[in-house]
Amino acid sequence: MILTKNNLTLIKLISVLLLSVLISACGQDEATTSADLEASNPNAPAIGTDIKDVVKNTSDEKTSGGIKKIMWDDLIPKGFEADRIIDKYREKLDSIEDGTPEEQALLDKIMIEFNNAPSNEELDGIKVKIPGFISPLSEVNGMVNEFLLVPYFGSCIHSPPPPVNQTVLVEMQRDKSIPIEDIYEPVWVIGEVQVKQQDTDLAKAGYFIQNAKLEAYKNEKETRTVPNLTE
Repeated sequence: MILTKNNLTLIKLISVLLLSVLISACGQDEATTSADLEASNPNAPAIGTDIKDVVKNTSDEKTSGGIKKIMWDDLIPKGFEADRIIDKYREKLDSIEDGTPEEQALLDKIMIEFNNAPSNEELDGIKVKIPGFISPLSEVNGMVNEFLLVPYFGSCIHSPPPPVNQTVLVEMQRDKSIPIEDIYEPVWVIGEVQVKQQDTDLAKAGYFIQNAKLEAYKNEKETRTVPNLTE
């Protein structure tokens, strides 16, 4: 489908908004690494794959230990409608020629509103289990310990980050890490949510989960620990 202003979904709009920023922010080495990762993993999801298309809706389900399973819609507070931001600028956005400075200025204005999107304060201090994809923030000797959990697959210029209230900063349990070659797999992140905005090199995050446990999502009947998780 050809991407136009009229058929933009929320995530597609965010991709347009952040594309120029990420092109300048991501170095050639990072872009090459992402491309190499896709090439070396033929089973990796297509860029832009939504976690909702992979994992069934598990909101309000409970796991052992009182951990609450949630989905990404649960991160959006009641009463907040992202589409209203888009609709507010839709007419003007449609009237501006693509690729012009005027369009970029308007997109920057919209991006400011998305970066101020509220988080769901009701989740603060709640132990959750949430599915998503990994966007690594750092890598040491091929291992990743800190990353952004996002609702769709892709990183860097391939698929820019979503709004603040749809981005989770994750720090894995101490001395735990995941091999860079395994980050294409959808995962479950388990831990206590802190509702606090965090700045990272890739994007702002509206949530923070520290000392997180990680499980690889396979299908409804099979969930396993992330392969090669090391200490």
